[in-house]
Order: sequence, then C-alpha cells, then structure tokens
Amino acid sequence: MKRAPESMSSSNADKVVVVTGASGFIGAQVTRAALAKGYTVRGTVRDPANDAKTAHLRALAGAAERLTLHKADLLGERPFHDVCSGAHVLVHTASPFFWGTDDSDEAALVEPAVRGTRAAMDAAHAAALKQVVLTSSTAAVYMDGGNKPGGAAHVYTGADWSDEQYLRSNKLYYPLSKVLAEREAHRLAKQYDIALSVMCPTLIVGEMLHEGINTSHAMVLKFVDGSSDKYSGQNCFVDVGDVAEAHINAIDDSSTFGERILLITVSAAWSSTCKLLQSIYPTCTGIPTDGTDADLVKFNNDAFVALLGHPPVPLLEMMKTTVDSLATRTTIPGITTTTTTTTTANATADDDK
Repeated sequence: MKRAPESMSSSNADKVVVVTGASGFIGAQVTRAALAKGYTVRGTVRDPANDAKTAHLRALAGAAERLTLHKADLLGERPFHDVCSGAHVLVHTASPFFWGTDDSDEAALVEPAVRGTRAAMDAAHAAALKQVVLTSSTAAVYMDGGNKPGGAAHVYTGADWSDEQYLRSNKLYYPLSKVLAEREAHRLAKQYDIALSVMCPTLIVGEMLHEGINTSHAMVLKFVDGSSDKYSGQNCFVDVGDVAEAHINAIDDSSTFGERILLITVSAAWSSTCKLLQSIYPTCTGIPTDGTDADLVKFNNDAFVALLGHPPVPLLEMMKTTVDSLATRTTIPGITTTTTTTTTANATADDDK
C-alpha cells in the first residue's frame, strides 16, 4: 500500500468526520488528529455537559472552531443516526475495554461492542456515507491458543482471525467482543455497500489526554509501581499517536477499503521492556528484575507503516511517554512529577482500546 501523507487542507473543513467514543483514550487522539488535518469533527460522548470528561477535547487545537460534541449511548436507540447526517465519514472507536472472564462480563463486553458497531453501520447507511473506519484490535487477530500452522513461527497478517471457540471456551470476553463486532461490521458493510477500513491496534500506550488511567496503561503501571515483583511473557505495543494518525490517514484512501490493518510496532519480551524502563528511570524502585519470557509474536506491519508514511514511534519513546503520563496521575516510586494525583483504572464504553 502506497500513499502520500495528507497535509492540513482548508478544504477538509468542509468534510465532517464523526468520531464515536471521542472522550476515550483512542477517540480523543483520533479527534485531535482529525482536527490537525483540518477536518470538522463531531464527537460522540456520554454527556457533553460533563466538563470533567470533555475538557480535554475542548482544549484541543481547532476545537473551538471545528469540534462539536454530541450525546450518544452504545446501547441507546439509533445513537448515531442524527450525528452522521450530512457527514463525510464515520470513525467508530467506542467499545468497552477491560479483561473480564466472569460470566457477567460477557454481557458487559460483547453486547455493547456488537450493538454499538451495528448501530454505527446502520447510521452510516442511513446517512449514505461511503466509508466507515472501524477500531478493531489484534485481540481479533492472534488470540488462537497457539494453534496456527507453524505455531510460534506463524507470521500474523490481516488475514488471520482469533479462534472464536477458543475464546468462548476460555471466557476471553474482550477478544470475543472484538471478533463478533468486527464480523458484524464486515457483514453490514457488504450488505450496505460501504467501504470498511479496519484498524487492528495491539496494546496501545503513549500520551493520555483524558482523565484517569485506562486499561492498557494499567498494564504498564504494574511494572513500574511495585505491584508486580516478576515480569512474565511478552507484549506487542503501538503508540496511540500513530494509531490515531492511521485512522485519519485511512479516510478516502481506497487502498484501505475492505482491509484489516495490523497496527503493531514491536513485539517485546517483558524482560527487555523492564530493562528499558530501568534505563529511562534509574531511580524507579518498582520495576521487576526477575521473571520469565515467552515467544515473541511475529507479524507483518507493512500496511501500517505505509499508511503512516513514516516509521512508527519506537518502544523507548513509547515507554517514556506512557510512564511520564502515568506519573501525573498516580504515585510511582522513584519518579517525581510536578503534578501527582492518585486515580484508578476505570474502563468504560469510551475507554476504547
């Protein structure tokens, strides 16, 4: 896939981009990226009047001139129909994100993800939109229990899907929600003749614009705040700024239509990631120094790099931005910031990856 990165254009102001879940971790960054490209943005949030949840959006460059916020509930009646009327494209990021394996978590994760995606596609069809950009996840790609031909040597691409039976058997309801929601989007895109561009980000880290600590950052926090005395396994990472840019660059890019693009920068063992964190924060006393590793995930991210038009943010920069952002929200031993407040992770339907 080859493309020339689009610069900010005054003509983009005539194009309305609808961003669902705009107040969430991904949604806020997608909103910022859309505004930076000159688009007019309609963002959906649970309560536009809640300043604590929306102040970070109103503070974005260009927001005063080109951003409006609209009330929407994933489980509401036709939540996106009005906001999509007259729009150019819909970017659907809103979906709950937390790792739940209790039976009650199935309804809390799967139902809003699938119903919200169905509502988004229905609204796009009703508004005669030609394209939807969907935030899926690599949780819908490589959660297969290692059963791919070749095992750990398998190279994952957009052609791979997580094993639905494996997810159900192990009560992995977040990955299941992403599989079922994305499959519903593909079904409706074909039925409605809508170009669907699917972004599949892995664990997203980087700068947080919203209040609180989201699920993905909580996973990093435990490796710097002393709550984990050992590391284990590996993780794939991608920077939230790159994720947002990929979403916006996909607008009107026909090479993304019908494609599933893996937004992965690196697969790293937690042993090496913890050593990297120690090099960045030598006074931090909460980083584990012992544990076990696992096979790294092999993947093809050529389409992602081409869509960005530049190399993605490297792991060192990702980790520094992530921990610096965390340190403004909670206490991390050995790391001091000018502003430190203690909050807890709170995953909601707007905590969108």
